[in-house]
Amino acid sequence: MTYFTSDLHFGHENIIRFSNRPFSSAEEMNRTLIDNWDSRVTDRDDIYILGDMFYR
Repeated sequence: MTYFTSDLHFGHENIIRFSNRPFSSAEEMNRTLIDNWDSRVTDRDDIYILGDMFYR
């Protein structure tokens, strides 16, 4: 499978408010993003990240 994603913003506390993301902290957001990724993506997949991935 080929996936495209962008603007994950790991570690970016303010993106929660700016983008109205349903998390109470960056740690919660990071853990949810990682868990969702791990449940879907395998080592046979190709992933293209087309935007910001991390903050700092």
